[in-house]
Amino acid sequence: MQQFERICKECFWDYAISPEEVQKIIVDGSYLDKKKLFFKILFNSTDRLTDLKLFSEEDLQHLLNEPLPAAKSTYIERRLGVLKYLLIHEKTPVKGLEWKKV
Repeated sequence: MQQFERICKECFWDYAISPEEVQKIIVDGSYLDKKKLFFKILFNSTDRLTDLKLFSEEDLQHLLNEPLPAAKSTYIERRLGVLKYLLIHEKTPVKGLEWKKV
């Protein structure tokens, strides 16, 4: 339950949401609610990898391929590329993190 409390504190500081509500969204929330939670975790969580592992593998497949909001930076794109590799083993080149040729 501490993980859900931390998610509420870090990701929903501007909302009144309980840890139980976060857990309910992950388990049987609508896709739109899961998408909102996913992006809140992606942008604000200090432990993104652990928090995103709460979603089912099927949900992660869909959520990780959602287009990013237009105003987000390349830093978020890099972060998303790394998470795709770690969570769903998708090998997408991440600019700035590839091996350099010498």
